[in-house]
Amino acid sequence: MQAHYGRREIVRALRTSDPTEAKRAHLDMLRTLEAEFDAARRQVQAEAGSAQAEAHTPFQRVATIEAAIGNIAAKAIDSFRDG
Repeated sequence: MQAHYGRREIVRALRTSDPTEAKRAHLDMLRTLEAEFDAARRQVQAEAGSAQAEAHTPFQRVATIEAAIGNIAAKAIDSFRDG
C-alpha cells in the first residue's frame, strides 16, 4: 500500500476538539478510509495479477531454487550413505 500512496502514514484531521464528536467522526473517517483502502488493494492486486501472468514472481523463483537445492542435498546424502 505504501507504493500506492507514496508514504507510510496518512493523516486526516477530524476537525473537532469535542471527544464525543471526535469518536463519531472517527467512525465515519474509518469507514471512508477502509473503502478507499479496499479499492486501492483491488487495484494493486489487479496490477500484480497482470504482471504475474507475464513472469514468475521472485518468491516463485526462490521456491523453485529451494526445491532444487533440497533435491540435490537429498541425492548427496543418499550417495554418502550408500558409500
